[in-house]
Amino acid sequence: MTISGSQATGTAVGAAGINYARVTTDTLCWVAVGSTPDTSISTATAASGARRIMLANTSIELALFAGQKVAVLSAP
Repeated sequence: MTISGSQATGTAVGAAGINYARVTTDTLCWVAVGSTPDTSISTATAASGARRIMLANTSIELALFAGQKVAVLSAP
């Protein structure tokens, strides 16, 4: 995904069971996981996990359940 000033949501979704997505970034950004992930919220909802900050040049592995996606947004 290309990170910009607007949220980018991945097209890959979790299948049955638990899947994992590795997110690697070269810039400071927010990341969220959910059925409709929202990188602007800091508290989890039924549709989106709370956003997390990722530092430049880092990676994280995130658990994805069936139907969940990953979203990213550039952080200021």
